[in-house]
Amino acid sequence: MITKEESLAYAAMDRKVIDTPQGKLVAMFGLGAELYVEPRERKQLRVDMLNVQEDYYRRFSSSIDLMRFASEKNPEGQLVDLKKGENPFQIVRQTMGNWSADRAYFNAIAGRFAHPEYPESKDIITPWLSNILVAPEISDELSYYASCMTIVDEQGQLRFDELRACVLNWAERLRPTHGSAGFTVIMELGMDIISSAPYVYATLRQYPGLDIQVPVSFISKVEGAFNRIKCVNWLTILGDAILEELGGINSMRQALEPECTLHPYSGGVVIQAGQIPRLGNIHKGYIPDQYCKVARFTKPVRFTGYKNALFRVFAPMNGREETENWVKRFD
Repeated sequence: MITKEESLAYAAMDRKVIDTPQGKLVAMFGLGAELYVEPRERKQLRVDMLNVQEDYYRRFSSSIDLMRFASEKNPEGQLVDLKKGENPFQIVRQTMGNWSADRAYFNAIAGRFAHPEYPESKDIITPWLSNILVAPEISDELSYYASCMTIVDEQGQLRFDELRACVLNWAERLRPTHGSAGFTVIMELGMDIISSAPYVYATLRQYPGLDIQVPVSFISKVEGAFNRIKCVNWLTILGDAILEELGGINSMRQALEPECTLHPYSGGVVIQAGQIPRLGNIHKGYIPDQYCKVARFTKPVRFTGYKNALFRVFAPMNGREETENWVKRFD
C-alpha cells in the first residue's frame, strides 16, 4: 500500500527537471509508454495506430493543442493549432488513406506546457505528447507508438492506475510485439537526443526505474530482431510470440507471482512489477526487487549486442558500453 509520504514524493516528481550547467532546461520527469509493432499490412496498421492516438487525445484533450500533421504535399509535417473541443482525426484519416503504403507515416499531438520551475523557458518540453510512426511497407522495420503524461492529475491524484488502463487498452488494440511503460525522462519536443542525452544519462544511472524514450534509435539498432525487448519497466508488454518463447503464461506465473501481477490480453500479457512504479536510487543502494525479477525472467528475449550507442554519453565514457550497462541495470 502506498503511504502518504510516498504519494507526496512521487507527486513532486512532476517538478523535477534536468538542466545543463548553464541552466538550459533539458528534460523533466513523467510517465510514458512505448509500444513496438512488428511489420504487418501497413494501411490497417496506420488505422490501428491512429485509433490508439485518438484514444490518448480523447483522454487528455484538455491539455492537447498542437498537432504535427503530415500530408502528401508536406511529408515532413506542419505544426497546426488545435481548438478546444476539436477532433482533427477525421481529416487525418482521410489524408492518411491517400498515402502509398511504401511511404513511412507519422503523426504527433502535443500540448503547450510551461514548467513551473522554468515559466519563461523557450525550450518546448511537454508531458503531453503522443507520437506514431508506421514504417513503409518496403522496409522490414518495427513501427511504434509512444506517449507521455504528467505523474499527477489536476486533482493531485497519481496517474498510475490511469497509465495501466491506457496501456492495457492500447496493447489490446495494437497487439505489439513488445513495449514498456512507467517513469520516463521527457526531453524537448523534436530535440536532437545526440545533444541532450548526455545530460540525462547521469540521472538515468542514478534512478534505475527511469526509462528514456528513443524509439527511432532503438528500431535502427535491432535490424529486424522484432522479438527482442529494449528493457523492462513498471509495465512490460510482451506479445504472444515472446510469451511463447519464455515458456507461456503458466511458466511466467510460476516465475513472477505473487510479487508481480500479470494482465493477459488478446495478443499477449502485461507484466506489472509491483503495486506502483518505483524510481529506485543507486546512490542509496535501492533497486526495486520486482523490476529485477522481471528483468531476470525476460533476459533471454532482451536485445543485446549493440553495435553502437542507443543514446550518447559524455567522453571518456563509451556510448555502446554504457548502453549495454543501462539495459542490464536490473540484472
